[in-house]
Amino acid sequence: LVPKFKVFNKAIAYMIITTSRIATTNKYDYATKFNRKAMNATKISLPTHNGDIDFTFMETFIAELEAQRVIELEVQRKTELDAYLTVTGLKDYTLTEEEEETLNSLDKVQWKEFSIGELFDINPTKYYKLPNEVIISKNGSIPLISNSSTDNGVMGYSNMKANNKGNTLTCSDTTMGAETMFYQEKDFIGYSHIQHLVPKFKVFNKAIAYMIITASRIATANKYDYGTKFNREAMNATKITLPTHNGEIDYNFMQNLVRTIKKLVIKEVVLYAEKKIQATQEAIK
Repeated sequence: LVPKFKVFNKAIAYMIITTSRIATTNKYDYATKFNRKAMNATKISLPTHNGDIDFTFMETFIAELEAQRVIELEVQRKTELDAYLTVTGLKDYTLTEEEEETLNSLDKVQWKEFSIGELFDINPTKYYKLPNEVIISKNGSIPLISNSSTDNGVMGYSNMKANNKGNTLTCSDTTMGAETMFYQEKDFIGYSHIQHLVPKFKVFNKAIAYMIITASRIATANKYDYGTKFNREAMNATKITLPTHNGEIDYNFMQNLVRTIKKLVIKEVVLYAEKKIQATQEAIK
């Protein structure tokens, strides 16, 4: 399609393409093609001034849309960053001196094996022997933890009383490893075949939980199958590797490392968003 008018560029082309797509929507199919005859006959709507096509308006309009897109990307970047920081409980993603030191000292860390049974009391969760539809409520707030390996194991939410304490771990005893091991921050309702891992040590929080869960998933990868489940006995015996200081688990290091990793991940997301905005600006230029 070669223009018969002199004023033609990418912005005007965008306008004509868009109106052409609108004009031909649902009008053609495999039997009736949008061929050259149809193209010549298709009527599209364009802005005019004094009866002539207003090319200046078209260019300005597209430029404004492009500028608005950049603004939207900036707002989206800011919103996403705020959301990530809120969820992770961080104020920013700049590493502190302590966090820089944590990264630089990784090759000096002393690692040691501990069995999960040394660290946790492991027992079946308490649960209601009722149908799921009775337990789960649309406006519920108490998590019901199932055998799922997604969504933190949450099947739904209930208005019934929580019967298991939070700030603990849960893990299904019917799976092939620790892929269903999750940190439960709130008190929750248990489920059949869900084991409750209550820490034997006082210093326990989400960051330490993440480290232990990751170590457990690494330790159990490809070790269990449909015939050999990661049951309570296996959980108790499984050995995981954790950082130590003077022979004791270094909980402070674990928390610093997890916080540092969170910041690095958020930084990567921010840099990706900034590159996306820059690419959009370059495309517009």
